[in-house]
Amino acid sequence: MKNHQNCIDACLACVADCENCNCPECCDTDGCNCCKDCADIAALCAKLCSRNSIYAETVMALCVQACERCIENCSKHDKDCCRKCVESCKKCAEACKI
Repeated sequence: MKNHQNCIDACLACVADCENCNCPECCDTDGCNCCKDCADIAALCAKLCSRNSIYAETVMALCVQACERCIENCSKHDKDCCRKCVESCKKCAEACKI
């Protein structure tokens, strides 16, 4: 079993900042809400990592993808909520890379 505490901590911070991002321009891109999707995936990732699930590393890879998409979309906007979201997503993606 691996210790994924850094990933768990980064995911929880990411969940909070993505949930608080309320920029309509980046939160409804291509018919999806990238920030809310990222928050949901990061929450699942933290849960699976905390119990050392056999699916943890699979979801960690998905979390990195979700964070990268969120970074791409939120980076286009100069709002405080977007900047926080981008920063948390960068940390989360780095912590969850396997």
